[in-house]
Amino acid sequence: LLFHQLKYQKSNQISLRFYKIYAIIFIIIAILTAAGEKMKNVLELLEKSTLIYPDKTAFADVENSDSYSELTEKAKAVGTFVARKQIKNRAIAVYMTQSVSSVEAMLGILYSGNHYVVIDGKMPENRIQNIFSIVRPSLIICDEEHFELSEELGVDFCCVSDIVRTEPDKSLLN
Repeated sequence: LLFHQLKYQKSNQISLRFYKIYAIIFIIIAILTAAGEKMKNVLELLEKSTLIYPDKTAFADVENSDSYSELTEKAKAVGTFVARKQIKNRAIAVYMTQSVSSVEAMLGILYSGNHYVVIDGKMPENRIQNIFSIVRPSLIICDEEHFELSEELGVDFCCVSDIVRTEPDKSLLN
């Protein structure tokens, strides 16, 4: 059915791209399931995909793209950075524009044994303050665009472009 829909969606390139992504994910899951593998979480799926397709594009935005191996390496760098701060089982805010870097940050937070809260940069400041008062993140990971705004929130923060340069330490990661 999915491939049947692909055939008739050629006029809309965006829809076609999303159907292809869903088809690839479905095929990867089917292959791993057929091999008797059971995925426990998204990080395990990322690791398996990295082994199978290390040089294939995992995520792309208008300006950047990451292969599976690049995405995994950068996510582990973020995870190592957070783990070295001795933060565990806490909320960490991802305050940036939707991009490849935001995916690196989210996966890295999961590697560190924490959970993420995505803060949309387009939200009004009072809404962001309200979310922070409820969630109380231990750290903010931001991009350059939201660096100055992150300073005003009164929480420890760091820029993802600096964090991804951290040397991954597998002993610190989940």
